[in-house]
Amino acid sequence: MPMIDLTYPAGSLSPAARADAVDALTAALLRCEGAPDNERTRALTWVFVHELPEGAINVGGRPFPKPVYRAMVTVPEGTMLHGPGPFGVQSRRQLVREVTDILLAAEGTETTPRDEARVQCLVREITDGYWGGLGTTFRMEDIASIAAPEAGDTPLAMQARETIDQVVLGDRLVATS
Repeated sequence: MPMIDLTYPAGSLSPAARADAVDALTAALLRCEGAPDNERTRALTWVFVHELPEGAINVGGRPFPKPVYRAMVTVPEGTMLHGPGPFGVQSRRQLVREVTDILLAAEGTETTPRDEARVQCLVREITDGYWGGLGTTFRMEDIASIAAPEAGDTPLAMQARETIDQVVLGDRLVATS
């Protein structure tokens, strides 16, 4: 159930580049979380795009001459991004690297230290039991079971998978037909 809030100045990315970036950001987040990349986990991964008008983003108290990007990544506590250990640290580093590369590529800019400085990626974790959706709260065991039923089932995960399959995936299929 991870989410990304992507904020940048309007006009920085073409609609096609934005769509490609959102798809690549989704794949990168799932990969770095250690989640399977399938229709159900993609249905749980939301990206909110916030294009702000000219002058709405400032650096050092002034408008910046080039686009700047902020990706706020929100994940449930207990994913691969969790913890101070080497796996969690490496997953977070990899995610920040990929987010930076994806956004600069979408802009059509080579990845250089100067341009990397225009991308901020912040990762925040939501404490287990404080992630809400479907009118209830989810625990990590529910989230893991939704993503990978073979990990063990919970009653809430079974209900959520059914709802996701019927509503989210069904609505997406209807919208693309």
